[in-house]
Amino acid sequence: MNRHIGRADTHIHTFHGKHGDSYLSPEHVAEIYRQMNLRMLDKRRRLARHVIAITDHDTLEGALRILEYVYRQSMSEQEIYPKIVTGEEVTSLEGHIIGLYLKQHVPDKMSASETIAAIKEQGGLAVAPHPFTLLVLPFVGFGGEGMHYKGVGRKIFTLPFDAVEVINAPYTQTVANYWTKFLLAGYSVWHGKKPFAVLGASDLHFPVGATAYTKFRGTSPEDLYRAISSRKTKARGRAYGIPTLITGYEQCLSMYPSLVERCAEKKLPGLKSWDEMVPSNILNAIQYISETRGHPRRYLHQHVAYAARISTMLLGL
Repeated sequence: MNRHIGRADTHIHTFHGKHGDSYLSPEHVAEIYRQMNLRMLDKRRRLARHVIAITDHDTLEGALRILEYVYRQSMSEQEIYPKIVTGEEVTSLEGHIIGLYLKQHVPDKMSASETIAAIKEQGGLAVAPHPFTLLVLPFVGFGGEGMHYKGVGRKIFTLPFDAVEVINAPYTQTVANYWTKFLLAGYSVWHGKKPFAVLGASDLHFPVGATAYTKFRGTSPEDLYRAISSRKTKARGRAYGIPTLITGYEQCLSMYPSLVERCAEKKLPGLKSWDEMVPSNILNAIQYISETRGHPRRYLHQHVAYAARISTMLLGL
C-alpha cells in the first residue's frame, strides 16, 4: 500500500479556454505548482507531489500545452513539477461538467447525461464542479462573451457522477460549498452510503487563490484515478477571501501587456481593453487597496469601514 499522501487540484484554467476568463498561461500554472512542491519539500523533508488537472472551458488545448512544457524539462526537474491530468470543463445544457483523464475533446451544448456518457466512453471521470453556485457573471471576458458560472444542482444525486466538488475556492462560493456539504451529508445518512468521491479544487484563474485541494493516497495521476473511482478522497481547504481576489487582480494588472502580446502571437481569443475585461467596481477596489495598504489599521472601526468600502465597490452599490 502506498503510504504517501498526495494533493490534487482538479480544476485549473489557462487563457486557452473558450470563455477567455483566465489570466494564466500553461507555463505559469506549472511554475506555480512547482513552487508549491518545493515549499512542501522544505517543510516535510520529502517531496509531496501535486497532481493537477487543467480544465479549460470546452477545449483540451491548455492541458496539452502544459504537458508539452513539463516534458521539455530535464528528468530531474520533472520530478519537481506537478503531474498532469488532461481535462476540460464542458458547458452542458444543464450546467458545467468537468471531464478528467480525457483523450479527446468533448462537444459542448449536449445534455448533462450525454456529456457524462461522452466522458466515460473514453475512460474519463465525470466531475460536477460548483454544483450549487449562486453566481452568474454576464460581464465580458477575454473572448468577448458573457460568462455564466453554472452548476448542475441536484442532478449530482440522479446522474452517474464519479466525483463532486464540495469545496470550490473562489470567494463567491462560500455559501454554495456549505450547501453542497449539507445536502451530501443528508443524502449519505438517508441512503447509508456516499454516492460519489468528494473533491476540493481551486478553480484557479489568477496567480493566487489555490486554497482548496484534494487529499488522496499516492502521488501519481494513476493513484488519483483509483482514489476517485473508489471514493477514497478527502476535500480540504477553504474559499479564499476578497483580499486574495484583489491581490490576484493587482498581479494581473502588471501581467496584462505581456498577456496581450502572448494571445496575439498564438491567435487566442482576442483581448480587449482592461476596462472592458474587468468591471469598474473591481478596478476601483484595486485602486483603493493600493492606496491604503501601507496605512496602519489598528482599530475595529477601521477594519469595519475598510470591509464596508470594499464590499460596496465590489457590489456596485
